[in-house]
Amino acid sequence: MGGQTFANTTLQAIPLEIVHEIREMFHDVTVPLRLGNKTEYHDIDFITCNEHEIIKVFHDKNIKIVDMKDIPLKESFQTYSYHLLIEYEKTLLQIDILRPFNARSTAITQAFFSYGFANVFFKKLVPIANKDFKLSYLGLLCHNNSLDIDTGEVYRLDPNTRLVTDVYFLFAMMDLDYDRFLRGFKDEYELLDFLKSSKYFSQIKLNVNASKFRHDLKRLPGLAKLHSEGLL
Repeated sequence: MGGQTFANTTLQAIPLEIVHEIREMFHDVTVPLRLGNKTEYHDIDFITCNEHEIIKVFHDKNIKIVDMKDIPLKESFQTYSYHLLIEYEKTLLQIDILRPFNARSTAITQAFFSYGFANVFFKKLVPIANKDFKLSYLGLLCHNNSLDIDTGEVYRLDPNTRLVTDVYFLFAMMDLDYDRFLRGFKDEYELLDFLKSSKYFSQIKLNVNASKFRHDLKRLPGLAKLHSEGLL
């Protein structure tokens, strides 16, 4: 999530066994879903409303926290993401923690950050399906006060903005099967086939020359692979 948060620190790729060992310390903490062929990690991600519990576990296990940073996020309704630099088995690891809107909304934040490049397409499918909504990592933002939103998971953020955190509502809007999404994908090709199952997919227009898309290609290997093979 955080990329190169600790700019003056050189971090190596994290072996899969280390990723699993760190995750096993936090059985009840949500993590983003990953493609079955993902073998390289440069940070370890967690989604939780209680970053202090993660810090406490590291302290209790005598794992040294070398540095900590909280970073304001773009969404004005979310305070920050939290980042730790820890020393584990003589290796520096970056731990990235993102706060969902509340404990009940963890699933929609997980969906946003799962499988690397999925949200690149989610953010395009949502306004195609319904122009009154915009997708963020917190959920669906709606600025149309007159719109009737048929779900109980709606929060008033300010006089002009509501937030929908119902993950099934999101996937139904995109014409995608959330339960299938949860079962996982072995690789980027299988994920692309899933995204193409939406009746709205054919309406997506990718501007491959836009700076944002070029940036996504650099940071998202799965997306870059599909693009290089002419599949997008």
